[in-house]
Amino acid sequence: MKKLLFVLVMLLSVCGFSQKGKSTFLLKGNIGGLKKGDTLLLKTYEELPIGKKIQVDTILANKDNHFSIEIATAHTQIYSLSLFSDLPKKGKLPQTPIFGISFVAKPKDIVVIEGNTEYFAALTKRGGFYDNDLIFRLDSIKSRFNKNKIIAHRAMTKPNQAMDSIDYYQKKISEMYNLPIYKQLNDSITQKVNDSEYAIINFIEDIHTWDYEKGKRRYDNLNAAIKSSYFGKILYRLVKEKEKLQVGKKLESFVLTTNQAKRLSLSDYKGKYLLLHYWSALCGGCIYFRPKLEEIYKKYHQKGLEIIGITADLEKSFNDVDDFIKKEYVAPHYQVPWDLVIATNENEKALQKYHLAYVFPTVMLISPNGEIMYRGHTDSDALEEILAKNIK
Repeated sequence: MKKLLFVLVMLLSVCGFSQKGKSTFLLKGNIGGLKKGDTLLLKTYEELPIGKKIQVDTILANKDNHFSIEIATAHTQIYSLSLFSDLPKKGKLPQTPIFGISFVAKPKDIVVIEGNTEYFAALTKRGGFYDNDLIFRLDSIKSRFNKNKIIAHRAMTKPNQAMDSIDYYQKKISEMYNLPIYKQLNDSITQKVNDSEYAIINFIEDIHTWDYEKGKRRYDNLNAAIKSSYFGKILYRLVKEKEKLQVGKKLESFVLTTNQAKRLSLSDYKGKYLLLHYWSALCGGCIYFRPKLEEIYKKYHQKGLEIIGITADLEKSFNDVDDFIKKEYVAPHYQVPWDLVIATNENEKALQKYHLAYVFPTVMLISPNGEIMYRGHTDSDALEEILAKNIK
């Protein structure tokens, strides 16, 4: 449901921000380039790791460069804020890979967002959780990363870019997340802070980096208040799900429907090796991994390997994008010799149970008797090593 929220800056400044007895927080923006009458979209997300969108509010700025509004919230939640003008038009490739900024707020917070509309996704935050020095420093680094992502994305999606140029920009983006200062700050918050929901949100968002044992240790170290918090309970559920997805465990049966309306179940692959491959057409890691996966398929398919490709992307949604991008990035993903599943509706529910819809690319190898043999992302060498040992 959409609600139109008129930003009454002068009224708020006169009446003040009434926190007593209210489950609300105050959101303020100091954003250069924001014009009076500009529309911003505030999305509220209920869960992680995927983030279930539960509400979209429209904010109309009534003053250049500034806005302020009081938002109702029952507990700590994740939000994203974007300029309506930045959203991709139907059938058009977006100018940036990220359309807005995400932030976390709880009742009684005052969150201030600052920056410039040119790099909206690189805005910084103050107040609430972000008054913690470690969190503010980490968030500031993420903002710089997002700015570099935008610059790299704009460069690599220009028409007629050579593949070596695309690889260069993709490597530069990957290098950002390997900076020692970023890793140190992220680890300090994500792994060691036991009294903040922000730390737990960070940990959940990194779900692809931890297994059951690590998740259980993290949960066990939390203080009682965080364990009983909204995101503490989500972490507990995810840890229990991870327990069932350890290597060596029998995978619970599934039913998936392909884009050709073909029904697939785990029992269909009894006696064969099955690889579930979750991907997105314009994901850099997926572009890198797909040719390697095709080589693995050619090598092992006749020996008993089957693949199910899984994506949330409908091919027709790319019909009007630049021809070069469609040819080089999009089409090859849909022209593979294995079954394709679109991760929507009932398919999506099944895939979430196997933690296959959280980060792409993700692959899971299942043995002929239904046991999980491998879970990973872009390490084709590790995958092939396991196949080489088992498929003769």
